[in-house]
Formats: sequence, C-alpha cells, structure tokens
Amino acid sequence: MLKAQLGQQERLEQLVKMVLLQKLVIMATGGLVLMILANQH
Repeated sequence: MLKAQLGQQERLEQLVKMVLLQKLVIMATGGLVLMILANQH
C-alpha cells in the first residue's frame, strides 16, 4: 500500500517536472521569436 502510494507520487512529480520544462522551453522559444521579430523591424 505504502509502496504504491510512493510510486504514484514519484510519477506525479515527474509529470509536473516535464510540464514545467515544456513551459520553460515554450517561453524561451517564444522570447527568442519575439527578439528576432523586434530586430527585423
């Protein structure tokens, strides 16, 4: 019972980390695109 709960918590934490990483990547690429667009004008 306890082991199963721990495993679930670990998976949840991994999922959260993955989502946060994806958000960071999207924000970084979005910032780069904005910078490039701003430099072109």
